[in-house]
Amino acid sequence: MFDPAVNIWLQALASPWLDQFFLWITALGDELAYTLLLPALYWLTDRRNARQVALVFLVSMSLNGILKEWLALPRPNPADGVRLLIQETSPGFPSGHAQGSSTLWTSLALAYGSRLLGWLAAILIPLICLSRLYLGVHYLADILGGLALGFGLVALFFTGYRRGWGNRWPVGVKALLIILAMPILLFLNPNSGAVRILGFLSGFLLGDWVGRHALAYRPQGSPAAQVGKLLLGYGGFFAIVYLVERWVPAGLPSLLGYGLAALWVTVGAPWLFLTLGLTTREWGPGGPLARRALGQLGSGALVVALLLGLLAWWAGAPLGRLPAVAGLQPGVVQVIAHRGGALEAPENTLVAFGQAETVGATALELDVHLTADGHVVVLHDSTVDRTTNGTGPIAHLTLDQVRELDAAYHYSPDGSTYPLRGVGIGVPTLEEVLQAHPETPLIIEMKMNEPRLAEEVARLVEAYGAASRVVVSSFHREVLDHFRSLAPGVATGFSLPEALHFVLLERLGLSFLYPGPPGDVLQVPERYGLLPVASKNLIERAAEWGLPVQIWTVNDRDAMRRWAVLGAAGIITDAPSTLVEVLRQEGTRDA
Repeated sequence: MFDPAVNIWLQALASPWLDQFFLWITALGDELAYTLLLPALYWLTDRRNARQVALVFLVSMSLNGILKEWLALPRPNPADGVRLLIQETSPGFPSGHAQGSSTLWTSLALAYGSRLLGWLAAILIPLICLSRLYLGVHYLADILGGLALGFGLVALFFTGYRRGWGNRWPVGVKALLIILAMPILLFLNPNSGAVRILGFLSGFLLGDWVGRHALAYRPQGSPAAQVGKLLLGYGGFFAIVYLVERWVPAGLPSLLGYGLAALWVTVGAPWLFLTLGLTTREWGPGGPLARRALGQLGSGALVVALLLGLLAWWAGAPLGRLPAVAGLQPGVVQVIAHRGGALEAPENTLVAFGQAETVGATALELDVHLTADGHVVVLHDSTVDRTTNGTGPIAHLTLDQVRELDAAYHYSPDGSTYPLRGVGIGVPTLEEVLQAHPETPLIIEMKMNEPRLAEEVARLVEAYGAASRVVVSSFHREVLDHFRSLAPGVATGFSLPEALHFVLLERLGLSFLYPGPPGDVLQVPERYGLLPVASKNLIERAAEWGLPVQIWTVNDRDAMRRWAVLGAAGIITDAPSTLVEVLRQEGTRDA
């Protein structure tokens, strides 16, 4: 089902008017459509029904974002013969349009018990799903997965509504659960779309109880009053959203800002409607608890608004400019051959580095160790066992002993033959690489936590005039800090603790608190175990600090394509020829 056959079959029917029709249909499943619909339901119809619809929809879309980010499954692409009528940058599975439409329209029909809404659901859900296939942005499996999740969540929630699940929980317990859940959900998916949904969901849940009990009003009214409610309600809502998008730092502050927007929908706008006489109370002003909660909520919202204003003033600097270091060019994805392209040649050898340049790599990544007699050699492991015909730690061998090793001994392009054994491919020194590639940008990773290694690398970089074309990195903070003190004019990456610091702040929505980057380029993996690390959000937050992001180690075509579209400054790969081909197909690299 992750096959473009259905897309290609549908697109065989293409015509200009059909293109335009499906573009219009797919807009009905966009965020803007839901943003307009849900507040209107809350202001103009029975709030109990609107609450049921909004709750299941917001939870559904929050889950959709988490699944997309964690599964990171690709979308169709032109290389498969699919015509893309719109550009989408998020992963493909499950389809947000399919899940959102099935959740919203089915829950509307169930909550309001309307035959008309049932017919609308039966028409709009298939059309929106069909539009995603026709426009070339989803596989059939993405659509089916979204539908299954949407319908499943509606069934679960409406069963719970009718059986009264959670109705007897104290308000304080519910509020505590919301407060505890938000950081966890934000950590799982800190991207801007998820932040908007989580913020609105948290504010909606907290404000709805107060609004229903302290500001109960009749939703019915004259046409003029209903229009007035919409104009005032939308005016306040979009004013808050604009201020949040324009001034409030991304992450947790933005989440709080969208929480305020939800409080406007559930409390602020209803209070204004009652004050201006656009509606009438359904019963009295509520009990003491409700009135006290209303006052506390208003005070809390004011404090949050003032806090966000201070944050906007403090952290509202323009985006940092990405530095042009080691061959990086704005808007051009750097093709970085990992170990010289370990899938295409014997890794970390002059043969690999030369071949990588030949196929179009624009930078070389290599690893260095010190030999027993103090020479810097290019090797990934701490021992020579995996890649050569020797054994033992590299730190116990002299340079002369290393020169006797066959660095292509274990290289096999097909897993069964070893065509380059015995042809004289050795372990190179860093000096030999600098001599052989006098203009090529290099990423040099110091594998040993040894000050002498930093000193020798700094000496060689200076001796060969390579300071402007290298990035020196290491997992070890001590050796990297020592190198920085020796060569302050040379660009560096981040050590593992430094990178972890930034990534954790980003995932918790706190990147605005980052004290400043110690290095010049942020190099991160696609994921660490099950946890996604690289993301669109990470790239955007790093850009605010003037940090280009290079992602390692990417060997899958779809992943290459995704990171190129999302704005990675460089992609580190074992297959540089494949990456060059993908970038040329995407038009993100000159052919």
